Amino acid sequence: MFVAGLMLEQFGVAWETSMQEHVPADRLARVYSYDMVGSFIAMPLGEVAVGPVAHEIGLGVTLIGTGTVATLAVVGMLSSREVRTLRHRLPEDVPRPVTESVP
Repeated sequence: MFVAGLMLEQFGVAWETSMQEHVPADRLARVYSYDMVGSFIAMPLGEVAVGPVAHEIGLGVTLIGTGTVATLAVVGMLSSREVRTLRHRLPEDVPRPVTESVP
């Protein structure tokens, strides 16, 4: 469980950061909503599918299989050149710090 949590956090932080830095601000809400809709559809479908799979091939094999798929997904993400070379972007209009006091 600990390793699964580490993998999930690695993916989540990279995903959220890259979306916030590389999606234009005027489109970010729409992109986030599509991401959430996709997640809310995929998770229940996976939960429905894993029951019959576990019944057919056994619980142990199913757990090892799903763990392997999750591990391969994170390793694939980390080994992607596009992900490794993704650079942080600063906001275009960075506010300047106030250096003088107001009377």
